[in-house]
Amino acid sequence: MTAVELRELFGGRWDGGGREIHGLIDHGGRRLKVELLRGAQWCCSVFDGGNCVASSAEAKPEMAVRAALAALKT
Repeated sequence: MTAVELRELFGGRWDGGGREIHGLIDHGGRRLKVELLRGAQWCCSVFDGGNCVASSAEAKPEMAVRAALAALKT
């Protein structure tokens, strides 16, 4: 999964590659920063206004982003 593919799935702006990918997306009217890091799994952290509002770890980066977005705290 590349930054281009993540942009196609989630919109916004994405950069990076390999073990670290970053995104800025609009989701539900919120401007969110997304950080993806690859270790044993892809770890995704979602930030709103500098605060971590959701995180997840999944086998694939798109799955990690979807899970984190689904778990968003208000």
